[in-house]
Amino acid sequence: MEQEIENKAHSSFWSNIFKKNIDEESLIEVLRDMPPFSLIPKSLIMQIISLMHSRQYIAHEIIFHQDDPGIGLYIINEGTVTVEYIASD
Repeated sequence: MEQEIENKAHSSFWSNIFKKNIDEESLIEVLRDMPPFSLIPKSLIMQIISLMHSRQYIAHEIIFHQDDPGIGLYIINEGTVTVEYIASD
């Protein structure tokens, strides 16, 4: 019960808003290992990184819901996430 209350009171949006503690060198490596970014010049990758924001989420926190509009790209740097798809009838 206490964990449920803690989860409801926590807001990753407000606790992480515009947080910029990003390790640029490790992000360059992470992005270079992803096929969509592997051939992009470093200067463009640096521009992409300048637009990125670091977020931290607590265990079992919902990051987004199915059918939410896509507003960003999520890169999981540490930990795991579960993605659930609910098929419509």
